[in-house]
Amino acid sequence: EDVQHFVESIHLSYARIETRMVDLQKYKRTGFTGECRFALHPALPENYRQALHLLAEFAFFSGVGSHTTMGLGQARQKR
Repeated sequence: EDVQHFVESIHLSYARIETRMVDLQKYKRTGFTGECRFALHPALPENYRQALHLLAEFAFFSGVGSHTTMGLGQARQKR
């Protein structure tokens, strides 16, 4: 119940993305580059906001998506 409330409190507010084809020698993969912004519901508790901030910062180090060892799946938080 808490997780569902948490997820429903996050909304995509802006996206400017472009698809890109990457040649991985054996096959090609489609991904995207660009910028996404998310809005949080005003009633979302501060500890949830802090958790989201930490996860967004961690995404840069952990990689998201597939083929992260080949340089794909990069994300970073902008302020």
